[in-house]
Amino acid sequence: MSYYIYNFMNLVNSFISFSTYYQKLKVSVERINEIINNKLYQDTNFGNYHNLSILGKIEFKNVTFHYHDSKRKILDKYNLIVKPNTKIAIVGKSGEGKSTIFNLLLRYFDIIKGEILLDDINIQEYDETSLRNNISIIRQDPFLFNRTIFENFKMLNPKITLKKIREYCRIALIDDYIMSLPQKYNTVIGEGGANEAYTQNR
Repeated sequence: MSYYIYNFMNLVNSFISFSTYYQKLKVSVERINEIINNKLYQDTNFGNYHNLSILGKIEFKNVTFHYHDSKRKILDKYNLIVKPNTKIAIVGKSGEGKSTIFNLLLRYFDIIKGEILLDDINIQEYDETSLRNNISIIRQDPFLFNRTIFENFKMLNPKITLKKIREYCRIALIDDYIMSLPQKYNTVIGEGGANEAYTQNR
């Protein structure tokens, strides 16, 4: 009797698992279809202004923005001025618009109201090359391979030297931390970062 109950429960669990995977697949297919058929997002129309020597003054003037599927304003009459060659920190809780500011600056989304200026020129007037080649963003979740820190850099540039890597890491303020690790730049990076890799390898 227990054998049949066991088989029955396995069958029920299989149906439950199938239903879960089916729902995930259905949502994924819908999202892909929306992108392929361009149902949600319009193609970005860039301007004709070309400038590869931007000084870097950034200004948000009364910027209002919300995502297409929500009326909740992420930014509401938001103002910000960043002068060239200065460092600022934008802090806040998750969902309060930190990443949105950079997405708007690169025109991954367009604002609802207001203006975003780059060197006192509306970013909608810039061509794509001028806008994207002058602004770099390091995302919160970079992907690192399960290799040493040094090897991860060499994947991008096989000829890069340790001296150059350390130069970049000093700019990113992580050289001191890396040099504090027992294997330094030969530390193997695991899921969760160098500390975890070191713990696992001890």
